[in-house]
Amino acid sequence: MMEEFVDISLKIDKVYELRVPLYIRVKELLLIIKAAYNLQADFTNSIIRDLHDGKVYSSFERLERLHNAAILIVENFIEDKADESN
Repeated sequence: MMEEFVDISLKIDKVYELRVPLYIRVKELLLIIKAAYNLQADFTNSIIRDLHDGKVYSSFERLERLHNAAILIVENFIEDKADESN
């Protein structure tokens, strides 16, 4: 039988030890954590990277490929807008 939950360590501003459902999407997880811990972080363009194998999870992906004891870090994309002052 496949596990429905996975234990992870998620680094945002500090490390959070969590047990999360595999069917949840990254964006949903980050919004729940933001509300639960009253974080001021902006997760608009965030991804999660698995530090063990380097896999990247976009905001719309489910966590189905994660393994127990995964160590994840939240990374933000920052748009590099061209200087329009020319």
